[in-house]
Amino acid sequence: MIKVKITYLFVVLLTFTMGVGSVVLSSFSVPHAADSVLIRNFYDHEADFNTLAKMANEDSSLRTITSSYVWLEKNDDWAHSIVLHENVAWPRSGSEIGFTNQRWIEYRGIFRELSLESGMRRKRAMLEAIYFTSTIDISKIDDSKAAMTEKGYVYSPEKIDNSLAGSLVGIDIDRPRILYEKLTDNWYLWSVSKPE
Repeated sequence: MIKVKITYLFVVLLTFTMGVGSVVLSSFSVPHAADSVLIRNFYDHEADFNTLAKMANEDSSLRTITSSYVWLEKNDDWAHSIVLHENVAWPRSGSEIGFTNQRWIEYRGIFRELSLESGMRRKRAMLEAIYFTSTIDISKIDDSKAAMTEKGYVYSPEKIDNSLAGSLVGIDIDRPRILYEKLTDNWYLWSVSKPE
């Protein structure tokens, strides 16, 4: 009986210590991976990144694709944009929409492989570029303000000259800002900060 109580007390104490430790560690955590980690991931999986960019260029009507939804822009009589949700019946067949569920499964598999937490999207200001988001973080600046930051990769067939930086580490979040760090001719790391 005493042995059972000691074991129970040990399990409770261990659980409490691990819980407190994880809270303390999370208060010191960095919301985004270091540039060096993202760069290593890119070069270790460069062929997969190029496959993903090729797929996205083939699916030119894709505006956004994540694990849970797809947003297509169409220029036909039926709809100008279509949003497809996971576990929701599609309004038309994949062949009518121009995007199949099997293709979506392919994207999600590559997103997992490349640690692209939030998938990909195109921005209206740079429609030829494809942004792949590794992480999104919303952090408190003070009691009344928060900021959202994103970090990931961008594929751009056109050279990006604006906002090039040697590193994306330590970006201030006092104003909206987007920075790029060149990887290869068409690939860059990118980070954006937006005070909320």
